[in-house]
Amino acid sequence: MNGCLRVTVNEEISSDELLLRQFCLSRRNLHLGKQEGRFVLNGSVIRRDTPLHKGDELLFYYQKEEDISYKPVPFDLKILYEDDLILVVDKPAGYIIHSDGTEDSRRDPPVTVNNFVAYYYQLTGQKHRVYNLHRLDMETSGCLLYCKESYLVSYFSHAIENKEVVRRYLALIEGVIRRDRMIDRPIGRDRHVSNRFRISPTGKKAVTEVRVLKHDDTHTLVECTLQTGRTHQIRVHLASIGHPIVGDTFYGAKENKRLMLHSHQVEFFSPLVLKTVKVTCPPEDGFSL
Repeated sequence: MNGCLRVTVNEEISSDELLLRQFCLSRRNLHLGKQEGRFVLNGSVIRRDTPLHKGDELLFYYQKEEDISYKPVPFDLKILYEDDLILVVDKPAGYIIHSDGTEDSRRDPPVTVNNFVAYYYQLTGQKHRVYNLHRLDMETSGCLLYCKESYLVSYFSHAIENKEVVRRYLALIEGVIRRDRMIDRPIGRDRHVSNRFRISPTGKKAVTEVRVLKHDDTHTLVECTLQTGRTHQIRVHLASIGHPIVGDTFYGAKENKRLMLHSHQVEFFSPLVLKTVKVTCPPEDGFSL
């Protein structure tokens, strides 16, 4: 097997407990990993829960060849970062990440970013399922993270849920704001408009940090950092303070050639290189003031 993660044990603990905690494995993948001989303790494969002691070395062989799970569609996708675990692409505006699974989409499947990633895997001879780790709206561009290895999807999903992955966005908004702010307003579904969200006292907690970068007389460029990850969070929060994103007609803005929201930076800890990786994606010219 190729591709392994190494852990030097520094406490008295069982192998199951360490693997579940260190790599956020599901019980299913923990069981499957044992069956496939993916856990090696001090040079010997272990296939059951085993006591570990200080100084022990546990290896986790995570690499697994799998069939590409989407139909490859040719596209010149910009790769921002890549290692054996993670792929970060520059998502083009105007494309959804994956289909919504409705009957119409099954009958006439749309072209999605996942199809483009599948093509990249095929083009580069890589055998991975296509796992996007988070979402971006169709009209949003920029950094989009993929996990290449099915055994590590839960690790990175857990990191996102626990705010260990930092996601920063650039938004060009209508009107002028001059000071940074933290928007802490719960978001829930709008019962009157399909797929629309709104500020609601019964909604889920949602927090967005807004930092002013520059402004002119009519618009402001801000950097938004997500503290939570609600659907349409940045769009709803900015509209709620009277400054919708340029082009976001769904939330009250004037028409524009596109929604001016761009995922420009992500930071995450890589268990492969044991350090924080920062990936930046410059926006299009339309974001300059």
